[in-house]
Amino acid sequence: MNNLLDAKSLMLIVVLSIVSNTSCSKPASSQGARPSANVTVARPFVKQIVEWDEYVGRLEPISTVEIRPRVGGFVESIPFIDGQIVKKGDLLFVIDPRPYESAKRRSAALVLAAEAELAAAKASVNATKAKQSESDAISVLAEDRFSRAQQLRRTNAISDEEYETRFSERQQALASKNNSLAQIEAAQSKVASAEAAIETAKAS
Repeated sequence: MNNLLDAKSLMLIVVLSIVSNTSCSKPASSQGARPSANVTVARPFVKQIVEWDEYVGRLEPISTVEIRPRVGGFVESIPFIDGQIVKKGDLLFVIDPRPYESAKRRSAALVLAAEAELAAAKASVNATKAKQSESDAISVLAEDRFSRAQQLRRTNAISDEEYETRFSERQQALASKNNSLAQIEAAQSKVASAEAAIETAKAS
């Protein structure tokens, strides 16, 4: 056992001596220090930064309201600013009022014309009623004369010529009375038409 340990120790000594001889035999130039490298040194500093980037996009509102005018025309002014909060009843657009003012004046003139036509129609009704009263009186007189002529003819107290005259007067009085009634109806129709025209003009 001791012999084995001595042999191992001896071998270790031999190996170490070989290694030391080998390292010592190298030339001195290969064992020299390497040249130092150039190194840039920067001192760190503290600074607050904001990270940002650019993107191309489009903004859209959450909800939209489409505004449509109830009448046509040119927009004269817009009294609100985009993005402004508006409520019910606020003025949003002003449309050129000139065409509507012109139409209003034209309608007012139509109202006046229709009222004048109505007054003329009522006057015509009154005039025809007066003529009807006159025609009624003439018709009653002609009817009385014709009745007497009929009585006189039975007794041959009137000539045929006078009887024909009374008959003709009676027929003319009846025609005049019927004509007056027709004129009254026409005048009353004009009154109704003028009243309708007034309502139409007022509505427009």
